[in-house]
Amino acid sequence: MVEVDDESKQVSYRVVKYDNRNVKLEYPAIRKLIATEEISAQLISILLVLRKLVDDASNFLNDKVTIVVTVPAYFNDSHMIGAKDARRIAYLEVLRIINESITASLAYGFENNRFDV
Repeated sequence: MVEVDDESKQVSYRVVKYDNRNVKLEYPAIRKLIATEEISAQLISILLVLRKLVDDASNFLNDKVTIVVTVPAYFNDSHMIGAKDARRIAYLEVLRIINESITASLAYGFENNRFDV
């Protein structure tokens, strides 16, 4: 667990050693320890549901559907790469990763007819 000591101080959950080689993440809100493998499995499930929704919308509209997925503004390059990789796992086309703050500004502009589309 020594290799994650510094990083574990930067997150809102506790990193707990649960055997000689692995860690679990403690989430006090749900009073549960969760293995990183469980989190990965849940993420893949969510991405597959998203993939199904995109496919269904495309079929219903008889047109290609583009989705916008944002990331928090504090994401660094490695977070961005991870987000892009996760979308690729679900076979979602990734054109660009956009921070939430930029997306909010764009949404405001479109809502208030600030852009010529």
